[in-house]
Amino acid sequence: MKTGVCAFLGCVLALGVASPATAGGKGEGGCVASRFEGDAFAPIYRSEDGDKIEAKAQKGDCFAGITTMGLSKQYLFERKNGRVHVIYFASADQKGIQRTAWVKEEDLEPFMYECGCGKGRHKEDECSPLGMAGFATMTWNPCFREARDKKLEEMKGRGSVPARASGSDASSAKALRNDDILSLVKVGLDDSLIISKVQNAPATEFDVSTDALVTLKKAGVSNAIVNAMMKRAEKK
Repeated sequence: MKTGVCAFLGCVLALGVASPATAGGKGEGGCVASRFEGDAFAPIYRSEDGDKIEAKAQKGDCFAGITTMGLSKQYLFERKNGRVHVIYFASADQKGIQRTAWVKEEDLEPFMYECGCGKGRHKEDECSPLGMAGFATMTWNPCFREARDKKLEEMKGRGSVPARASGSDASSAKALRNDDILSLVKVGLDDSLIISKVQNAPATEFDVSTDALVTLKKAGVSNAIVNAMMKRAEKK
């Protein structure tokens, strides 16, 4: 995303106490629609009704939804004046300080992601699309990345190949790896959900060497999950 100078109030961090998503344990996101070819871009507005553009999004850039009405936040799109309230990263690697802004709803192809990967002071934070990428550095968490990449694959399957995926991690996130499994186990997801992700992932690049299996077990990965990983690795 090509970003300009961000006003202080336009760079509100999307951290804090969140309330549960009201869509059956799911959060909401969207990727810039396929009609934005070449130099065309979807404007990212500073507010819900002004004309000030703080950044430009290209086809394949993706956002998470956020609602700030009331006393708590939800990770669903807040809709006003034909625009939706979004969280996004301005950096190409999709890491750093997340921002909030507004995008025309018609400019996005929506998708839903599973809650469960978020982590915070309250149980409701599990619907957050964000995860830590280092000290005080945020990025998209595995639940959001999986749904985002599925949407990008769907767009590609329709002949709408994104000009670029949403950040340099998008192509690597398409293949489920050992680190992804460790992240899901660390946040306490049920074995059944993780196994389902292993079985249904579009692609996997699991390391099932002896050393890797020892690392998985020391990290608390169950035998059932390890077996599912090995079965996927054997299919290659």
